[in-house]
Amino acid sequence: MTLKHYTLRPTELDSKHISQIHKIIKQVISNKRDEYWKNYEDYSVYGQTAITIGLIDEDVKTFSSIYTRDFYGDGVYRIMNRWLIDDEIRETGGSKTYGGEHRFFDMIHQQIEYVKSLNPSFYFMSRQRKNTKWLRWYFDRFNKQYDTDLVVSDKQYMVCNGSEYDCSQTLIYPKDKIVPFKSYK
Repeated sequence: MTLKHYTLRPTELDSKHISQIHKIIKQVISNKRDEYWKNYEDYSVYGQTAITIGLIDEDVKTFSSIYTRDFYGDGVYRIMNRWLIDDEIRETGGSKTYGGEHRFFDMIHQQIEYVKSLNPSFYFMSRQRKNTKWLRWYFDRFNKQYDTDLVVSDKQYMVCNGSEYDCSQTLIYPKDKIVPFKSYK
């Protein structure tokens, strides 16, 4: 089965889908297996610019959001924000494919297209990891499939006001854009 992705403003989501998003969040918080589970305690569906849901048979199995905050500056958006997966389709390693496809390529692509419609000054994904080998491999494939030019940063950047651990992150962003954040390392 293939995940079907839809990117919508929070007010366009069905109440059923919002409930399913909350169910996935509760799984993560109660299981505490995700190193960053506390990040989801104050998650608000309505505080997001848009949300991409991944459905199987009309049930939400994964979601992530497009988000902005004052710290980013005008016209700056984070995509793949607060990305979660239902335990039913979660992998513990391997290729990160589902049904033979890179299961989140479509989600990423939809979010990029959505953000482009907002005329952004910059958009990015970020990860709290310094090992970029896998990210580079993954986005090389994404770039080939979608004819894009996303790059993985060599440095980490401060994407919020907080500790190095919480805020210093590796960015994935369009090659032709200038990063608006302060470099950490």
